[in-house]
Amino acid sequence: MLRRPEINLSELTASPPRFIDAVTQRDAESLSLSFLLSPGAEARVWSDEPGRVVFDVSVGAAGGAESVLAALSDYADQMEAQSTQASQSESEDDPSIAEDPAEGLGDEGAPVIEDRVDPVPASGVVPLEARRNGTDVVLSVPWESLPGAAVFRRGAAIWVVFDAAADLDVGELSALAGRHIRSYDVLRGPDYTAIRIEAPTSTQTDVRPVGTSWVLTFGETVDQPPAPIRVLRETGVNRPARLRFNFSGARSVREVTDPIVGDTLLVLTSDGEKYGVISPRQYVEAIMLPSTQGVALQPLADDLEFTVRPGGAI
Repeated sequence: MLRRPEINLSELTASPPRFIDAVTQRDAESLSLSFLLSPGAEARVWSDEPGRVVFDVSVGAAGGAESVLAALSDYADQMEAQSTQASQSESEDDPSIAEDPAEGLGDEGAPVIEDRVDPVPASGVVPLEARRNGTDVVLSVPWESLPGAAVFRRGAAIWVVFDAAADLDVGELSALAGRHIRSYDVLRGPDYTAIRIEAPTSTQTDVRPVGTSWVLTFGETVDQPPAPIRVLRETGVNRPARLRFNFSGARSVREVTDPIVGDTLLVLTSDGEKYGVISPRQYVEAIMLPSTQGVALQPLADDLEFTVRPGGAI
């Protein structure tokens, strides 16, 4: 039998934090709180571990969950960079350490990937299912088998890319355009299907696989932010610099054309656990766009190559 949690809320209700005008307890039998926010304030809620809920309130772009997560991500990158420098020093001192961990992996250093069931149904058409959940918009994209996916933001648009080419039936989506989905375009390439959705900057996307379907939720909050992808910039003697993306579930790289900008993005899809890039980053070779699932690169170098490797991509 569940017991009502005993929590002293007197200090919170008597003196609410900044940007919160009032806090009231809505139900005496359960822990149900109502927050009255100051004008212009926005609230975001997520759970970063079992039994813990984070409620973040900010005004405009100042502070907020995204800036905190970005700061944590930058700190992690600094720690990884220090570790990489130490590893490179050891490699230079010990010539027996192989310079390229991809050596011995077969043709072009690519890992051997088992044959997968074609995600595209025999009809060639994938019917997108759309519904509302309160103020959120929930999209479900069912496939014959689960393809890799990437979800990222570029400017005013949220992109959803699948690494399988199909005709996407978005008839149900038309009726739900509004708060979180202002407009959309369906794109298809030789080896991918994509949806480009114009959305407010406050709209966040949660993504998860359910069986052979990808389920996407567009709203003001996410249940859990993506685990940050560890990015290392590696340099070596007599070889070009490269970026290494360390995370599990990397699937495939697709060249996706942006019809608005007119350029081509390199998109790394993934499956399984949600890994993403918390904040945009710029390197000499490319701009890394913020993502909820997978990686999206805007190339700055003409000879940029992006391939899947064991444990991620490079």
